[in-house]
Amino acid sequence: MDSLEGFKEGSATVIDNSTWEIKIKNLDAIHKRWEKTIVILSMTILVGVMNISVINLISHVSGQEMELVGKKIMDASNRTIDSKVYMALIAGTVAEVSALFLIILKSLFKDA
Repeated sequence: MDSLEGFKEGSATVIDNSTWEIKIKNLDAIHKRWEKTIVILSMTILVGVMNISVINLISHVSGQEMELVGKKIMDASNRTIDSKVYMALIAGTVAEVSALFLIILKSLFKDA
């Protein structure tokens, strides 16, 4: 017991746990808000990048086809990108945005 010679009994200190619980709950709420914000931003950026890449692809292919039609190498009736392709892209974009909207709403109002 020689190692405990310098220590003496002190008074007991009571710690109020309620303040710690409030601080932890506040930190947890802040963390959840950031988590939801990050999910929303990443999904929105992902949709934007996907749509930009599709737009670039369509514009590139359309430009190449217009060049071939202008040089009389290809007939205008044989173009691959016509109104059906544009309608499919519009429908796909609507479905994509609707799904993103649903995911964001479920993420935001999960507790309600």
